[in-house]
Amino acid sequence: MRAVRFPALVLLGALAGVACGSTPAAPTPPPTPPPVTPDPPAPTPDPEPEPVPAPVLAKTRILAFGDSLTNGEDTPVDAFVLALAGPGVDRSYPFKLQALLRARYYDQTIDVFNGGVDGERAADAGSHLRDFIAETQPQVIIIMHGVNDLIAGVPVGQVVDALEDLVKEAKARGLDVLLSTLPPQNPNGTKGLELGDEIEDYNFEIRRFAADKGAVPVDVYPQITLDMIGPDGLHLTQAGNQRLAEIYFDTLRSLYEQAPGTLRRR
Repeated sequence: MRAVRFPALVLLGALAGVACGSTPAAPTPPPTPPPVTPDPPAPTPDPEPEPVPAPVLAKTRILAFGDSLTNGEDTPVDAFVLALAGPGVDRSYPFKLQALLRARYYDQTIDVFNGGVDGERAADAGSHLRDFIAETQPQVIIIMHGVNDLIAGVPVGQVVDALEDLVKEAKARGLDVLLSTLPPQNPNGTKGLELGDEIEDYNFEIRRFAADKGAVPVDVYPQITLDMIGPDGLHLTQAGNQRLAEIYFDTLRSLYEQAPGTLRRR
Protein backbone atom coordinates (compact mmCIF):
# COMPACT_ATOMS: atom_id res chain seq x y z
CA MET A 1 0.00 0.00 0.00
CA ARG A 2 1.44 3.33 -0.90
CA ALA A 3 1.39 6.35 1.41
CA VAL A 4 -0.64 9.29 0.27
CA ARG A 5 1.58 12.19 -0.43
CA PHE A 6 0.32 15.75 -0.39
CA PRO A 7 1.93 18.09 -2.68
CA ALA A 8 4.24 20.56 -1.03
CA LEU A 9 2.18 23.41 -2.40
CA VAL A 10 -0.91 22.24 -0.57
CA LEU A 11 0.97 21.96 2.68
CA LEU A 12 2.43 25.40 2.38
CA GLY A 13 -1.01 26.85 1.63
CA ALA A 14 -2.41 25.28 4.76
CA LEU A 15 0.37 26.64 6.87
CA ALA A 16 -0.10 30.03 5.34
CA GLY A 17 -3.80 29.94 6.20
CA VAL A 18 -3.02 29.23 9.80
CA ALA A 19 -0.47 31.99 10.00
CA CYS A 20 -2.66 34.60 8.25
CA GLY A 21 -5.95 33.75 9.82
CA SER A 22 -7.98 36.87 10.95
CA THR A 23 -7.89 37.85 14.66
CA PRO A 24 -10.81 39.49 16.59
CA ALA A 25 -11.03 43.31 16.22
CA ALA A 26 -9.85 45.31 19.27
CA PRO A 27 -12.73 47.16 21.08
CA THR A 28 -13.18 50.81 20.16
CA PRO A 29 -12.14 52.97 23.11
CA PRO A 30 -14.88 55.31 24.44
CA PRO A 31 -14.68 58.89 23.27
CA THR A 32 -12.63 61.12 25.47
CA PRO A 33 -14.96 63.55 27.28
CA PRO A 34 -14.18 67.22 26.86
CA PRO A 35 -12.24 68.70 29.72
CA VAL A 36 -14.44 69.99 32.54
CA THR A 37 -14.12 73.70 33.04
CA PRO A 38 -14.41 74.42 36.77
CA ASP A 39 -17.03 76.93 37.88
CA PRO A 40 -15.52 80.31 38.54
CA PRO A 41 -15.07 80.99 42.23
CA ALA A 42 -17.97 82.78 43.88
CA PRO A 43 -17.30 86.48 44.16
CA THR A 44 -16.14 87.60 47.56
CA PRO A 45 -18.92 89.66 49.11
CA ASP A 46 -18.11 93.25 49.74
CA PRO A 47 -17.31 93.83 53.39
CA GLU A 48 -20.06 95.42 55.42
CA PRO A 49 -19.50 99.16 55.48
CA GLU A 50 -18.38 100.52 58.77
CA PRO A 51 -21.29 102.22 60.55
CA VAL A 52 -21.17 105.97 60.20
CA PRO A 53 -20.64 107.48 63.63
CA ALA A 54 -23.23 110.00 64.67
CA PRO A 55 -22.38 113.66 65.02
CA VAL A 56 -22.41 114.95 68.56
CA LEU A 57 -24.19 117.80 70.26
CA ALA A 58 -22.18 119.79 72.79
CA LYS A 59 -25.30 120.62 74.84
CA THR A 60 -27.63 117.76 75.70
CA ARG A 61 -30.06 119.16 78.30
CA ILE A 62 -32.55 121.71 77.02
CA LEU A 63 -35.37 123.45 78.88
CA ALA A 64 -38.28 124.78 76.83
CA PHE A 65 -39.82 127.58 78.89
CA GLY A 66 -43.03 129.46 78.28
CA ASP A 67 -46.80 129.18 78.50
CA SER A 68 -49.42 127.02 76.76
CA LEU A 69 -47.70 127.57 73.40
CA THR A 70 -44.87 125.53 74.91
CA ASN A 71 -46.73 122.92 76.94
CA GLY A 72 -48.97 121.90 74.06
CA GLU A 73 -52.19 123.08 75.73
CA ASP A 74 -52.53 119.84 77.66
CA THR A 75 -50.82 120.57 80.96
CA PRO A 76 -51.38 118.41 84.06
CA VAL A 77 -52.54 120.16 87.23
CA ASP A 78 -48.92 120.45 88.32
CA ALA A 79 -46.90 121.88 85.44
CA PHE A 80 -43.75 121.28 87.46
CA VAL A 81 -44.34 117.53 87.19
CA LEU A 82 -44.61 117.94 83.42
CA ALA A 83 -41.11 119.37 83.11
CA LEU A 84 -39.57 116.74 85.35
CA ALA A 85 -41.26 114.02 83.30
CA GLY A 86 -39.54 115.19 80.12
CA PRO A 87 -40.75 116.75 76.90
CA GLY A 88 -44.48 116.64 77.65
CA VAL A 89 -47.35 115.58 75.45
CA ASP A 90 -46.67 114.36 71.93
CA ARG A 91 -48.38 117.30 70.25
CA SER A 92 -46.09 119.84 71.94
CA TYR A 93 -43.03 121.25 70.26
CA PRO A 94 -40.64 120.11 73.06
CA PHE A 95 -41.73 116.49 72.48
CA LYS A 96 -41.19 116.82 68.75
CA LEU A 97 -37.88 118.61 69.27
CA GLN A 98 -36.55 115.80 71.46
CA ALA A 99 -37.53 113.25 68.80
CA LEU A 100 -35.59 115.18 66.14
CA LEU A 101 -32.51 115.55 68.34
CA ARG A 102 -32.43 111.92 69.43
CA ALA A 103 -32.80 110.71 65.86
CA ARG A 104 -29.73 112.67 64.72
CA TYR A 105 -27.55 112.33 67.83
CA TYR A 106 -28.34 108.69 68.46
CA ASP A 107 -25.11 107.96 70.35
CA GLN A 108 -26.07 110.46 73.04
CA THR A 109 -28.91 110.94 75.46
CA ILE A 110 -30.62 114.22 74.62
CA ASP A 111 -33.19 115.48 77.11
CA VAL A 112 -35.73 118.22 76.44
CA PHE A 113 -37.78 119.38 79.42
CA ASN A 114 -41.19 121.01 78.95
CA GLY A 115 -41.44 124.05 81.21
CA GLY A 116 -44.63 125.47 79.74
CA VAL A 117 -47.23 126.73 82.21
CA ASP A 118 -50.73 127.22 80.85
CA GLY A 119 -51.97 130.81 81.22
CA GLU A 120 -48.79 132.14 82.80
CA ARG A 121 -47.62 135.68 82.18
CA ALA A 122 -43.98 136.52 81.63
CA ALA A 123 -44.21 139.04 84.49
CA ASP A 124 -45.08 136.21 86.90
CA ALA A 125 -42.72 133.54 85.55
CA GLY A 126 -39.53 134.23 87.53
CA SER A 127 -40.19 131.78 90.37
CA HIS A 128 -41.17 129.01 87.95
CA LEU A 129 -38.04 129.65 85.95
CA ARG A 130 -35.82 129.28 89.00
CA ASP A 131 -37.59 126.08 90.09
CA PHE A 132 -37.40 124.50 86.64
CA ILE A 133 -33.71 125.31 86.31
CA ALA A 134 -32.91 123.93 89.76
CA GLU A 135 -34.67 120.64 89.13
CA THR A 136 -33.85 119.92 85.49
CA GLN A 137 -30.28 121.31 85.38
CA PRO A 138 -30.44 122.41 81.73
CA GLN A 139 -27.53 123.74 79.71
CA VAL A 140 -29.71 125.61 77.20
CA ILE A 141 -33.07 127.31 77.64
CA ILE A 142 -35.53 128.24 74.91
CA ILE A 143 -37.73 131.12 76.06
CA MET A 144 -40.94 131.87 74.16
CA HIS A 145 -43.10 133.93 76.48
CA GLY A 146 -45.28 137.00 76.82
CA VAL A 147 -48.41 136.33 74.76
CA ASN A 148 -50.67 136.11 77.84
CA ASP A 149 -49.40 139.50 79.01
CA LEU A 150 -50.31 140.99 75.62
CA ILE A 151 -53.74 139.34 75.66
CA ALA A 152 -54.33 140.91 79.10
CA GLY A 153 -53.55 144.34 77.65
CA VAL A 154 -50.14 144.83 79.29
CA PRO A 155 -48.18 147.44 77.28
CA VAL A 156 -45.52 146.03 75.02
CA GLY A 157 -42.74 147.87 76.86
CA GLN A 158 -43.64 146.27 80.18
CA VAL A 159 -43.77 142.79 78.63
CA VAL A 160 -40.34 143.37 77.11
CA ASP A 161 -39.02 144.35 80.55
CA ALA A 162 -40.41 141.13 82.04
CA LEU A 163 -38.81 139.10 79.27
CA GLU A 164 -35.45 140.81 79.84
CA ASP A 165 -35.65 139.82 83.50
CA LEU A 166 -36.16 136.16 82.52
CA VAL A 167 -33.15 136.30 80.21
CA LYS A 168 -30.98 137.84 82.95
CA GLU A 169 -32.14 135.16 85.39
CA ALA A 170 -31.19 132.36 83.02
CA LYS A 171 -27.84 133.93 82.07
CA ALA A 172 -26.96 134.43 85.73
CA ARG A 173 -27.30 130.66 86.20
CA GLY A 174 -24.91 129.93 83.36
CA LEU A 175 -27.45 128.91 80.71
CA ASP A 176 -27.26 129.58 77.01
CA VAL A 177 -30.48 131.39 76.07
CA LEU A 178 -32.37 131.03 72.80
CA LEU A 179 -34.90 133.85 72.77
CA SER A 180 -37.84 133.22 70.48
CA THR A 181 -40.22 135.63 68.86
CA LEU A 182 -43.93 134.81 69.13
CA PRO A 183 -45.75 133.12 66.26
CA PRO A 184 -48.55 135.06 64.55
CA GLN A 185 -52.13 134.93 65.77
CA ASN A 186 -55.22 134.62 63.61
CA PRO A 187 -57.86 137.29 64.37
CA ASN A 188 -60.52 135.10 62.76
CA GLY A 189 -60.11 132.38 65.39
CA THR A 190 -62.65 131.69 68.11
CA LYS A 191 -60.72 133.77 70.65
CA GLY A 192 -61.15 136.83 68.44
CA LEU A 193 -57.65 138.07 69.16
CA GLU A 194 -56.65 141.47 67.81
CA LEU A 195 -52.96 141.35 68.56
CA GLY A 196 -51.45 141.90 65.14
CA ASP A 197 -49.72 145.19 65.93
CA GLU A 198 -48.76 144.19 69.47
CA ILE A 199 -47.22 140.92 68.35
CA GLU A 200 -45.20 142.64 65.63
CA ASP A 201 -44.00 145.40 67.98
CA TYR A 202 -43.08 142.86 70.65
CA ASN A 203 -41.17 140.70 68.19
CA PHE A 204 -39.32 143.76 66.91
CA GLU A 205 -38.10 144.46 70.45
CA ILE A 206 -37.03 140.83 70.92
CA ARG A 207 -34.92 140.96 67.77
CA ARG A 208 -33.42 144.26 68.88
CA PHE A 209 -32.32 143.42 72.41
CA ALA A 210 -31.66 139.65 72.31
CA ALA A 211 -28.02 139.83 71.27
CA ASP A 212 -27.35 142.78 73.58
CA LYS A 213 -28.52 140.63 76.51
CA GLY A 214 -26.36 137.69 75.49
CA ALA A 215 -29.20 135.64 74.00
CA VAL A 216 -29.49 134.03 70.59
CA PRO A 217 -32.57 135.38 68.75
CA VAL A 218 -34.73 132.77 67.02
CA ASP A 219 -37.26 134.42 64.72
CA VAL A 220 -40.14 131.96 64.33
CA TYR A 221 -42.72 134.60 63.36
CA PRO A 222 -42.13 134.62 59.56
CA GLN A 223 -41.81 130.82 59.47
CA ILE A 224 -45.23 130.00 60.95
CA THR A 225 -48.12 130.46 58.53
CA LEU A 226 -51.75 131.03 59.48
CA ASP A 227 -52.72 127.53 58.38
CA MET A 228 -50.49 126.29 61.24
CA ILE A 229 -52.62 128.15 63.80
CA GLY A 230 -55.48 126.23 65.40
CA PRO A 231 -59.17 127.14 65.40
CA ASP A 232 -58.87 129.42 68.42
CA GLY A 233 -56.45 131.67 66.53
CA LEU A 234 -53.70 131.34 69.15
CA HIS A 235 -52.42 127.80 69.69
CA LEU A 236 -50.54 125.85 67.07
CA THR A 237 -51.71 122.78 65.20
CA GLN A 238 -49.64 119.60 65.08
CA ALA A 239 -48.01 120.92 61.91
CA GLY A 240 -47.28 124.23 63.61
CA ASN A 241 -45.64 122.56 66.58
CA GLN A 242 -43.62 120.35 64.23
CA ARG A 243 -42.43 123.44 62.40
CA LEU A 244 -41.45 125.11 65.68
CA ALA A 245 -39.49 122.00 66.64
CA GLU A 246 -37.68 122.05 63.28
CA ILE A 247 -36.75 125.73 63.69
CA TYR A 248 -35.28 125.18 67.15
CA PHE A 249 -33.60 121.95 65.99
CA ASP A 250 -31.85 123.80 63.16
CA THR A 251 -30.71 126.51 65.60
CA LEU A 252 -29.34 124.02 68.12
CA ARG A 253 -27.60 122.11 65.36
CA SER A 254 -25.94 125.23 63.97
CA LEU A 255 -24.75 126.28 67.43
CA TYR A 256 -23.64 123.01 69.02
CA GLU A 257 -23.15 120.23 66.49
CA GLN A 258 -19.64 118.81 66.25
CA ALA A 259 -18.06 116.06 64.18
CA PRO A 260 -17.84 112.56 65.71
CA GLY A 261 -15.01 112.24 68.19
CA THR A 262 -14.46 115.98 68.53
CA LEU A 263 -16.80 116.80 71.40
CA ARG A 264 -15.79 120.03 73.06
CA ARG A 265 -17.91 121.44 75.82
CA ARG A 266 -18.96 125.02 75.34
